[in-house]
Amino acid sequence: MKKELSGDSGHVRGQKPAYHTVRDNELVLLRSNLLEKEDRTLLQMVLDRGSTFEQIARLTGKSPSTISRRFHRILNQLLARELTALLEYRKQPDPVEISIARAYFVQGLTQKQVCEKVGVTAYRVRTTIAMIRKIIYHNTMKNLDH
Repeated sequence: MKKELSGDSGHVRGQKPAYHTVRDNELVLLRSNLLEKEDRTLLQMVLDRGSTFEQIARLTGKSPSTISRRFHRILNQLLARELTALLEYRKQPDPVEISIARAYFVQGLTQKQVCEKVGVTAYRVRTTIAMIRKIIYHNTMKNLDH
């Protein structure tokens, strides 16, 4: 049984959530390939297999609250407006742009760490991040006009 994301309490349950939708669930699962294997596995265990944080905690030896915090951090990163803006703005984004966006906005690496991980210059990282922020700004302004 697939679970839906919840809105108010931050927990996962079988009911329709307050502000996360089925579309969000689909986006999260589609974007899960942007994650490191461990984070992707956690998402799949909760959303696809219906595992609880307590069950996962027993398997991993970590506390349920640690699992819960990590799960919700992953959700917020995958639904981040920066990643959404890039993926919606460019139907076929450059693979390097995706790698930079994933490392910076999803994995939370510093710009220097992104340079090292992706193997690009600091200039490329800065300009890609600036481009994504510009897309967000223009989308925000466009939405305010309507």
